[in-house]
Amino acid sequence: MEQKITSLDIPGGDLNQNGLKCVYCVARDVTERNHLEDQLLQSQKLEAIGTLAGGIAHDFNNILMAIQGYTSLVRTSFKPGSPQYKKLANVDEYVQAGSEMTRQLLGLAQKKDNELSLENINYLLKMSAKMFGRTKKDVVLNLNLQKDLWSVKVDEGQIKQVMLNLYVNAWQAMPEGGRIYIKSENVSVGQSFFKKIGLNEPGRYVKISVVDTGAGMDNEVAEKIFNPSFTTKEMEGGTGLGLATAYGIVNNPSAKDRGACKVTCKPG
Repeated sequence: MEQKITSLDIPGGDLNQNGLKCVYCVARDVTERNHLEDQLLQSQKLEAIGTLAGGIAHDFNNILMAIQGYTSLVRTSFKPGSPQYKKLANVDEYVQAGSEMTRQLLGLAQKKDNELSLENINYLLKMSAKMFGRTKKDVVLNLNLQKDLWSVKVDEGQIKQVMLNLYVNAWQAMPEGGRIYIKSENVSVGQSFFKKIGLNEPGRYVKISVVDTGAGMDNEVAEKIFNPSFTTKEMEGGTGLGLATAYGIVNNPSAKDRGACKVTCKPG
């Protein structure tokens, strides 16, 4: 609320009446303006991230390809099915995932259209959870996926990237280990509710929920978690880009036009 208060002296009339001392007050609701300013600032920050990402993505992708090449050469020295062969195959899979993320970063920097396809979100959730679970043995992932889930037109690589960022963020909030609960469900959003949750129109949507058993956050932290480079961790603990990247992917204009998804986080 924007307020302005000014004191006024109103002189008396022609009949020599005493003047009046008054206070002139104006109040203006600037909530919407502040909201738009915050959105503009967030957009500018994400655009800066895209420019930075585009500058390093090519070199990073070359490094990944070199790792993949050497891994493939070493793998030929072992028999298929051996423990060593399986571990090297896992390395190759992670390189592919890293290459896919690099492609997404390049797409963010170059503002290209995403490669959309009709996907079963449950399958993508299972694959991302499987990939993350291989490396974080102290975290248990519980999947509660609705059967007959509606198919959604999305970019497969971007959805996987969003989910991995959420998993990593949850893991970092549970240094002693814990559980991550992933849930998918069909939801029908009515005419009177869709604007309240940031959607463009009512209709049928697929809702994905990610909940962890970490310490949670207060309201002050919750207001900043999508800001690029904001982090509650120590200097060597992280950059704070994980949630900002997830936010940028699901809130970009093309995603909103599809009614793809909406990112929110609750304190506690």
